Amino acid sequence: MLLDGGENDARFGIDIALEAEATRTPPSPRVTVGETVPNDEGYNGACAVSVTREAPGPYWVREDGWWMVRGAQPSLADPVTDFLKVYLSPERESRIAAGEFLEGRIGPGWGCQCVLRFQDTDGDSDAVLATVSIEDISPLIFAPRVKVPRTVGAVKLDGEAWHYFDGEHVFLPNRRGTYRLEIERGAPRAPHVIGTFALVRAAAWDSATFVVHAELPPWVRSVPHGYQFRMGIRWYEGKLVGVAGATVQRPGFRNGGAWAVLRFEAGTARLRFGAGRGAGNVC
Repeated sequence: MLLDGGENDARFGIDIALEAEATRTPPSPRVTVGETVPNDEGYNGACAVSVTREAPGPYWVREDGWWMVRGAQPSLADPVTDFLKVYLSPERESRIAAGEFLEGRIGPGWGCQCVLRFQDTDGDSDAVLATVSIEDISPLIFAPRVKVPRTVGAVKLDGEAWHYFDGEHVFLPNRRGTYRLEIERGAPRAPHVIGTFALVRAAAWDSATFVVHAELPPWVRSVPHGYQFRMGIRWYEGKLVGVAGATVQRPGFRNGGAWAVLRFEAGTARLRFGAGRGAGNVC
């Protein structure tokens, strides 16, 4: 059944005449996870479908080639039925899936279910490939993030090494855009950023020096003179023996690796590593 969902449907141009037409359309049939919802009409619309629930949690919906997580409304009359809304372009179809990870490979990390879209996912047990679109950003989340089923060992973003991840999460640039991700699963070896409210532009590792370039986040125009951000760094091999452009606030060990919290002004921080383990005399 095509219907008007309010302001969210404005981009589909549903007017009063189409809404009146939709009220004469029989309800959409029940669908199961994995099936498609077609739109044979020549106009955009929103369709409410009843889905047979296979597991608790939100659904994946593919619209215009992009997958996105979307919540559903449980039926009060049938305990195994959810009502799910999909948006349909003219003479195209939407597909429904379920599960934490899209095709068992990748999904949005915490706090990002409503701001990320995915397409062109591929991979095997050792690697995941996906195109990710960041639709919105928020000062409440220090960086948009995706999640994979296993520990992340290395990442490429648009073909370049991207040293910004932690555990099963890969953190993306804190700005709107579309990015191609190549995620290698396994034990990480190179130093990597694990969190900061600054906008990480790039990070490079040459086996001895780790360089991070960070800027003010998009929602900040200026900061007081001398204002410092904090940034978490983790590494598993070598000792931190020198720091430029930042100061080490607190080092430590966790899960077989070393970590440190840095204080830095927006710009470039350089960390030099030598033989040994931990943070050396850099505090």
